[in-house]
Amino acid sequence: MSQLQSINIKTMFNQLFPSNWINQTAKSTQAIKRQNKIKMTELFWSLILGFSTGSNRTLSGLRRVFQKTAGFSLVSSSFQDRFTDEMAEFMRKACVHALDNMQGITSELKGRLSQFKDILVTDSTVVRLHDFLENVYPGCRKNHSKAALKAHVVLSVTGKGKSTLKVTEGTKNDGKAFVIDDWIKGKLALFDLGYYVFSNFVKIHRHGGYFVSRLKSNAKPVIISANGMATPDEWVCKTLQEILSVATQTRLDFIAQFRVNKNTVANFRVIAIRHEGTGEYHTYVTNLPFEEFTTEDIATIYTFRWSIELFYRELKGSYRMEKMPSQRQAVVESLLYAAFITCVLSKSLLQAITQSLRGMAHRIRLERWAALFYESAELLLLIMTAPVNIARYLQKQFLTMIEAEVIDPNKKRLSLLQRTEHGQLGWMG
Repeated sequence: MSQLQSINIKTMFNQLFPSNWINQTAKSTQAIKRQNKIKMTELFWSLILGFSTGSNRTLSGLRRVFQKTAGFSLVSSSFQDRFTDEMAEFMRKACVHALDNMQGITSELKGRLSQFKDILVTDSTVVRLHDFLENVYPGCRKNHSKAALKAHVVLSVTGKGKSTLKVTEGTKNDGKAFVIDDWIKGKLALFDLGYYVFSNFVKIHRHGGYFVSRLKSNAKPVIISANGMATPDEWVCKTLQEILSVATQTRLDFIAQFRVNKNTVANFRVIAIRHEGTGEYHTYVTNLPFEEFTTEDIATIYTFRWSIELFYRELKGSYRMEKMPSQRQAVVESLLYAAFITCVLSKSLLQAITQSLRGMAHRIRLERWAALFYESAELLLLIMTAPVNIARYLQKQFLTMIEAEVIDPNKKRLSLLQRTEHGQLGWMG
C-alpha cells in the first residue's frame, strides 16, 4: 500500500471548513440572503481551488469552474452579483479561521530555540489594484500604483500561536500595523527594515518578548561597551557608523544606546558581520543576551525570515494573489482572502504528506510542492465536491501521482529549520 493512501483529503479539508461552518458563517454575515440553487459550499470551494484555470485568474474563469462544480450554467452578471460586501466579510472570517488553525513549520522548537514559546516572522507585501480603487486603497506610487493594498502577515513558526493577516491601504507604514501587547511575552519576533520602529522594540522588551531586526544604514547608536572581544578604548562613546568605517574584524558585538524619542533612550545589543563577498558589514539589533546567543547565532536565527519570503512567493507565484481582475472592492478582498485560504490548505496537506513520508520528508522542497498543488487544484476541487465513490477514486490517483513527484531527487541536505536548530547553518547574509 502507498505510504500516502491513508490520507483522506476530503475529510482533512472538511475538518478545517465543515459544511455547517460554511453555511452558518455565510448566514451570519448575510453572504447568503436567501436560499436558491447556488450552494455556498460549492461556491466557497470553487473560489478556493479554482484559481489555476486559464493563463490568468479571471471572474469568467472562476465562473466556469463553479459551473462545472455545480452542474448548471450561470450568467456572468448573476455570478458577479455574489461578490458583495457581505461576501467579502464571509471570506475574511474564513481566512481568519484558516490562519488560526494553520500548522507551523515545526510542532516544537528544539536545541537553542526551545526557550522561546514561539518564533514570529512578520512581513508585508503590496498588491496593485485597479486605479478606480484609489480612494479606498491609495497606493504609495502615484505614477505607478495609484491604488494598492498591503497585506501584513505574522507567521507562527510552531503554529501554537496565531498567524494573522491585516489588510491596509498601500500607504500604511508597516511598523504601525504591528501592535505590541502581552501576547509577545516569551516569543521571538523577526523583523525586516519595513518594521523598523524602535518604540516597538522597546515595547517588546518591556512585555518580556525578544526581537531580532536588521539595523537601518543611517542608524547611529552610540557604543557603550563590547561583548566578549577586545576593542580600542576610543571606540566607547563613538557611533556604530564611525566604528564600522575603521574596523577590520569580521564580527563585532556591542551594547549600544539608541535615541527612541526626544526624552527616551534605550540600550540594546548591536552586532555586525562582514560579508565575505562584498566586504560590507550587515548589522542587526536585538535584545537576545550575549551569554546565550553568539554573533553567528543571531545571524543564523534571522534566516528564519525565509519562511515568510517563501510564503509570499507561494501566494504570488502559485496562487495568483496579485491577479485582481476587478475594480470592485468586494471582489478584490474576496479573492485576496481566498488566496490566503488556499495557501493554508496547501500547507495542511503538505504537512500530512510530510508526516506520511517520514524519512523522505527532508527531500521535499516547497517550490516543487507548490507547483504540484497548482497543477492539481481542479482535481482537488473535484475531490471536495464529487460523490464519495468518485472522490475516493480521484484521491487515490492524486496521491499516487504526488508520491511519485513530490520527492526532489537532488535534495540531500537538512532543511533550514533543522540546520538552524542544530547550529549547522552558516551565515547567509
